[in-house]
Amino acid sequence: MTFAFRGHSRLIARAVVDAMVPRWPDFEHDITDEVLSRVERLIEGQPVAVQSICVAGLWFFEVASFAFDPRFASIRPLTAVDRETCERRLTGVSHHPVAAIRKTILLYQTFVNLCAYDLPIVEAYLGAERRAWRKDRARLREALVQLDEGRALPPVPLPLADPKHLSPAEYLTPGVEPKRINASPARREPRPEAAEAEARPQAQAAERTTKSRPQRKRSQVK
Repeated sequence: MTFAFRGHSRLIARAVVDAMVPRWPDFEHDITDEVLSRVERLIEGQPVAVQSICVAGLWFFEVASFAFDPRFASIRPLTAVDRETCERRLTGVSHHPVAAIRKTILLYQTFVNLCAYDLPIVEAYLGAERRAWRKDRARLREALVQLDEGRALPPVPLPLADPKHLSPAEYLTPGVEPKRINASPARREPRPEAAEAEARPQAQAAERTTKSRPQRKRSQVK
């Protein structure tokens, strides 16, 4: 990893991530350190200017966030207060009436949300296991492609599979299986435009042959 929070910057980053990760009463997993590592990998792919802004913003929270605490309970640095106070300070920043100050926290919240809600344990808790959903979508698409093989090309875009195999309303149903109908695959017919373009040269050639053929004069009967 070419980018990582180091020294005191890492302590600040951990305090910020710890205050921002999602928590629920019956969710017992501590995901702070894993999310912090993911955030570092995400920032690693950003330009150097963005990386520098991320580090500078952390120091702003460290030394000035006490001014945004509605209770103004302590002027100690962010890393020296408990999580509840840290959350209250960062919430105060995010609700500040000046838009420029509110935006200082959006970048960190975006990074934390992307990295936290992508964790398999969080997906499983929320009932939105995207990895399983993606595998199911890939399996369904492969089945539809096989059923669609040999189907005549439509003149305009149509659903991937013939409705007799799978209705459009069933596409997003996890675990759905397309109906298999024993039938010989239809011969792929050319589109009307292609057939017309293919027939046009033949007609022109036949017309030229007819015109070039000498005409015999009919004999007159006296």
